[in-house]
Amino acid sequence: MSTHLQSPIHLQLPLSGMSCANCAGRITTALNKLDGVSATVNFALEQAAIELTSPDRLPAVLESIKAQGYDYGSETILFQITGMTCAGCSARLNKMLAALPGVISADVNFSIEQARIVLVPGMQTPAALREQIEALGFGAQLAQGSASGRRQQLLAREAQEAASARQAQTRVIVSALLTLPLLVGMLAMAGLFPWHLPAWRSCCSPPRCSSGSGPASIAAPGSPSRTAPPTWMCWWPPAPAPPTSTVSICC
Repeated sequence: MSTHLQSPIHLQLPLSGMSCANCAGRITTALNKLDGVSATVNFALEQAAIELTSPDRLPAVLESIKAQGYDYGSETILFQITGMTCAGCSARLNKMLAALPGVISADVNFSIEQARIVLVPGMQTPAALREQIEALGFGAQLAQGSASGRRQQLLAREAQEAASARQAQTRVIVSALLTLPLLVGMLAMAGLFPWHLPAWRSCCSPPRCSSGSGPASIAAPGSPSRTAPPTWMCWWPPAPAPPTSTVSICC
């Protein structure tokens, strides 16, 4: 005879109402007294790390937290349901959802074809809930008002804003690198960088050129004399010496 051992369930449960570290210690002590429950409460994070031997231990955990005057976090998921033909369909679906592990409450409205599920964070995913609904023969689509839907929209918006910020930062860096040589040149030409001024003058000033007629070539007897084409000579004027400063000391 073989026995099937169920894997323990780990969840991070948000808590509210704690005012000091003693509150966290009080909740931890109370939860660890429950059968099949191991818990550690972090006051700084306002969160309880809970390990359950089976999903049916969760209601006792939630009741213990409420009995001590504290509250726990939850998330709400809304589904648009298709395929219901009568109120009996909504009642059957409501019963199934309420019995799922981690579900605090479930409300299936036949008139507006919507299911509102309040559950403990981390116990169920929208995909898993959709599979359970479809297993009964109904269709399910995550509604816009769902907390999970808003979270997905928020994450997508944050990712888009981060990408836009990276693109803007890249454009600023490239623009600065392209503008830096021009800025240095303008400052040098304005005399703000006197030690670079001669080099800029020698590079940017036009060359001086002069022409001269070439020497006459020697022609053979009986041939007309020819003159070589003029020659051009170009040079850049030497850069002026940097100004020297004279310091006089008066006694």
